[in-house]
Amino acid sequence: MPLSVHFELLRPPKYMPELGPEAKGLVRTVDKADLESFTLQNHLAAEVAYLSLFSIGMAHYMAEDWDRAIACFNNALSHTAERMPALDQSTLYLYRGLAYTHKGDSNQAITDYSQAIQFKPDYVMAYNNRGNAYAAKGDYNRAIADYSQTIRLEPGCAVAYNDRAHAYAVKGDYARAIADYNQFIKLKLDEATTYINRGDAYKDKGDYDRAVAEYHRAIPVKADLANAYYNRGAAYVAEGDYDRAIADYDQAIPLKSDLPEIYFDRAVAYKQRGEEEKAIVDFHKVLELSHDPLVLRQAGEQLKALGAK
Repeated sequence: MPLSVHFELLRPPKYMPELGPEAKGLVRTVDKADLESFTLQNHLAAEVAYLSLFSIGMAHYMAEDWDRAIACFNNALSHTAERMPALDQSTLYLYRGLAYTHKGDSNQAITDYSQAIQFKPDYVMAYNNRGNAYAAKGDYNRAIADYSQTIRLEPGCAVAYNDRAHAYAVKGDYARAIADYNQFIKLKLDEATTYINRGDAYKDKGDYDRAVAEYHRAIPVKADLANAYYNRGAAYVAEGDYDRAIADYDQAIPLKSDLPEIYFDRAVAYKQRGEEEKAIVDFHKVLELSHDPLVLRQAGEQLKALGAK
């Protein structure tokens, strides 16, 4: 006998996944015996409950109420022991994993992303998000493996190149990091943060000229990006160009006036340039802003060396 199910949300939550045709009136053929034995009724009730609970969970998810979202996703899973074609369980595990990620529970997030991959072995988002969860745990080798699988499945996935580049940079593999940043920029132009990250990779590699060039590129893309000025200043310091370094720190400070590291580095540059009074003012500003015992101790030592209190 023919059967169709219509499941409609009048106000679907933002990012609500598209439901399959099984929930939009697709005509199915079922055995009359299933109807008479109430097997069909039980199955349909479970399907509607599953879809309803997932939808409510998504509403909580969009409200950033992670605990309630997870509770709804858990409840949805409890209503079915079989595959749900209208909304595959892989999607539910993905969003529950994201909710756990937002809660900072990387281990549970990894478990859910792995479950999503079991249901859908080519699930690009699950691989990339699991890579992020591994990176959050400091397991960069597994993170890189997941980012690489993401790229194999979807070579045009720009975010995977960016995420893998960051993982390579943390591991000190700057050549591979730079190659991935290059690929990201090809796929997604004018990302100021990526220019800065690529500049950082060049700087950490000791290639200060290229680092400076990258920071130059970042600033016109987003002219108020304090990190671009700050990092370019650090590259100038490494080259011994204290005039340009101070000029960049001067640009960065109005944009991020509560960052003690900028004042510290500008003070060092002033000291190297022989402007000790200006250096003393900046070191005192570090003492005022910083809560890091190491930074406070270093600023105090610098002031003592300059004969200041």
